[in-house]
Amino acid sequence: MKLYSMVLPYLLLVSFGVELNTFDQAKIELINNSPYQGVAVPLVSHYDTSDPRLLDFTEAVQRIKGSCRKQVWPWVFFNRFIGFKDVGNKYDPGDKEYFRKIKGMDLFNDAGALGDFYQLWRLSLKIAKEFGSPGIFVDPESYNDYSNYCLSYLAGQLGRSPEETENRLKAVGADLMRLALEEYPEAILWFNFTGMATPLSLSKPTGPKELMTTAFIVQGMLEQARKTGGKVKIVSGGGVSLGGCSESLANLKDKIEIRKKQYAPLLAAYPNLALGAPLVIWADSRQKKGWTLGGECGKSHLKDLNDFKPLISHLLGTYDYVWIYAGGDAGYEAYDPKVSAIYNKALGEIPLPKPRSP
Repeated sequence: MKLYSMVLPYLLLVSFGVELNTFDQAKIELINNSPYQGVAVPLVSHYDTSDPRLLDFTEAVQRIKGSCRKQVWPWVFFNRFIGFKDVGNKYDPGDKEYFRKIKGMDLFNDAGALGDFYQLWRLSLKIAKEFGSPGIFVDPESYNDYSNYCLSYLAGQLGRSPEETENRLKAVGADLMRLALEEYPEAILWFNFTGMATPLSLSKPTGPKELMTTAFIVQGMLEQARKTGGKVKIVSGGGVSLGGCSESLANLKDKIEIRKKQYAPLLAAYPNLALGAPLVIWADSRQKKGWTLGGECGKSHLKDLNDFKPLISHLLGTYDYVWIYAGGDAGYEAYDPKVSAIYNKALGEIPLPKPRSP
């Protein structure tokens, strides 16, 4: 019997700017008054190296259970077991010594970081279950060193062959699925991306390609679930295969069709896999800055929230799991009352497909 109630399609807010212990009553009310069904909230920062325990969140859990009318998805980061490289990295992870001890990814727990992540993984699932939330939001982004997406690079960091590295990535995935089945047997693990159908180009567009290292971890998870008959579901959120931005509605529809063909064999092979979709939105394209000025976000013809409404409506009619990334560089400060009111009004005006059960 499921511990949560859920209707599809599901709209999830994903936004930095708050952690579980700082998700106070004022922020809870902003979420309560939003059209979202759920919100992803990090337990701790993606650069945190502390050793959090369930007791550390007791007050926050009770506050949220008592006053939040929307579902809170604990947000957990793979970055905890990924090594930091100073060269070319514009981010400051804070505890550099902790991350510098890690070679590539701590796949063999040589630095103790993988074990630390396993504890965070368990903790996030325990808290999700305590909330009665459908599951957790999983962020595999390699904030410390993006080169670790490349299998050959990671293998070199570990001093292992690509084959050994791939097998170990899958073994880590199997461990994560076993832990999920132990802690929350019917959880949904909503990844912002998996990379399972989007090979990396290692040189020129016509050069050799390989799957992202993240994809092998997820593959190990799915194989473990299939082998055991477990009910834990993985949502591949589309952050890589669709991307958060599109030039137009027509462009988005084209990408959806391409993705459908790419994922068809994977969906047939893995009964625990489902697809989701992301969208980065802005109220005024003139306020965009930083990363939203480049790539597909920079090429987008969408000017304001009215322009986004057809895209959001189409995504909700196509996918069961849709997440909006409220990025500061897009001007969407989800925990600013004045800003959130503008976005909430626009999102609330979008007609939703007829709700259905999972």
